[in-house]
Amino acid sequence: SCPAPASLATASADGTARLWGGDGGLLATLSGHTARLARTAWHPGGRHLATASYDGTWRLWDAATSACLVEQEGHAGPVYAVAFHPDGSLALSGGLDGHARAWDLRSGRAVAVLTGAVRGVLALDASPDGHTVAAGSEDGTARTWDLRAGTASPPPLAVLPGHASLVCAVRFEPGAGRVLVTAGYDGTARLWCAASSRLLRTLAGHEGRVMAADAAVLGGGGGAPRQGGAGGGGALLLATAGY
Repeated sequence: SCPAPASLATASADGTARLWGGDGGLLATLSGHTARLARTAWHPGGRHLATASYDGTWRLWDAATSACLVEQEGHAGPVYAVAFHPDGSLALSGGLDGHARAWDLRSGRAVAVLTGAVRGVLALDASPDGHTVAAGSEDGTARTWDLRAGTASPPPLAVLPGHASLVCAVRFEPGAGRVLVTAGYDGTARLWCAASSRLLRTLAGHEGRVMAADAAVLGGGGGAPRQGGAGGGGALLLATAGY
């Protein structure tokens, strides 16, 4: 049987996020944003939730108490994307101002501003080793940056220009992080070599926009798909959602 998750999070145009139990019961409503929400992300520790909003802020919530722990400004417009560094030390935010930012959760300060996108940043992900951040943009590209660059505004490592419309999802292969998946409104998902930025494959099958993409690794020996853990053997599985 498939075990139910302990809790689920949803983000709504009504400006709230809601936490749900695995049985479908409502656990909590997180209120405080003053405009619609765009994205939500769980902290790797599983006890905190981040929300991104059109009110120009992202917030960090305690899932157990529903308390807002952080209300962070910094973007010149709506915040559309939010993610975390895999060790939980940094939060990543992406705005329609075309910038992504990395925030130290201990100090609350922005430690890096990731620039280069011509239009809004719609999606973010960090590589499993924590070295690289990828972002998808309204300008039809994905970009990567090295967080080890030692500067507050590192230049992009690479620009991935293959999509013919906006890029709304980016995801590193779990575990090894050797493949980066992007998906866009051009109806395709694309697989890139994370090290060389070379296009490996284009997945075309949807009749409309691809709205989301995720990746998992099927463990060696036919185990259940996993979304983290050590690299190594196993088949890369992709899921895409179209519109």
